[in-house]
Amino acid sequence: MDEMTKVRELRSQAPRPDAIRLAAGRRQLTEAAEGGVRARRLNTPHLRLGWRLAAVGAAATVTAAAVLSAQLVDGGEGVRTAPVAAMSQSYAVALGSPAETLRDAAATAERAKDPRPHDGQWVFTETSRVNATDGERPGLVDHSSWSRYDNPSMEGGKAGDDHSPREIYRFLNSLPEDPAKVRAKARAFYPKADGETRAQHDFRALTLLTDAYPAPPKGRAAVFRAMAGIPGLKADSVKDILGRDAIALSLGDKAQGDLRGQYLYNPRTWVSSGSRHIAVTDNPGGEGGPEDHWKAGDVIISEAQESRVLVDDKGDTGR
Repeated sequence: MDEMTKVRELRSQAPRPDAIRLAAGRRQLTEAAEGGVRARRLNTPHLRLGWRLAAVGAAATVTAAAVLSAQLVDGGEGVRTAPVAAMSQSYAVALGSPAETLRDAAATAERAKDPRPHDGQWVFTETSRVNATDGERPGLVDHSSWSRYDNPSMEGGKAGDDHSPREIYRFLNSLPEDPAKVRAKARAFYPKADGETRAQHDFRALTLLTDAYPAPPKGRAAVFRAMAGIPGLKADSVKDILGRDAIALSLGDKAQGDLRGQYLYNPRTWVSSGSRHIAVTDNPGGEGGPEDHWKAGDVIISEAQESRVLVDDKGDTGR
């Protein structure tokens, strides 16, 4: 066994730091961000962020391109980090083609344990976010929430394209094996946004489904296989704002708006772990002063999903 493999094994067995141990580091990040400049808010009306890690939408999704067949190597996309945000910088590691990577993801997802949720439960979620456009709340911002698993007000089309965890779980359980049919059902479940191409619509709908929790393993596997057929996919190996390894999926190199979305996954389990939104054009500065600027490639908004767990009561954290 080589040394790096042993290190990874030891790290995977380490206990999760508690809030007290994490506080000092987070305080340093906040203090560092507060010493930066106030950034203007992006004029991106279609940007949708939340615990579901919703896609950027038509104004910040990406123009479809040909399927990438080359492997990502050093010298590929260099994603920088906005100075105001104190985010972790990404790095490039050789991966298989996006289609191969997603087929591996499907095989991994299929081996996961079914959480077997039941009515009356809640989904407890913890996230951390850095938003370089939010001068009022600089630095790392923590958030926790409870979502009712069986929420009738979010089922049967009552909430538009929002769905309760129960409705999404049942939808995933009903998916066929054929990838083209999965993509068609996903598009119907999450209707098309204005200006979206077919590839953009597929990517948005399927990434939302990969973020579902709780989720049946067979359904998640079907979604990853369906994603493998989207033209223009790109897979990058990155670090999230908590310093964790992640595989970032995106659609091509160019966006229609200010930002390009990347959706992050744990490279070992392929559980959704966050999202990043990257500037596609330079911002030379605005009303905030000469420091109010960033360059194309800077990570502007980043969210890390720390944990999600099924609990029996609202207010329960599962600990």
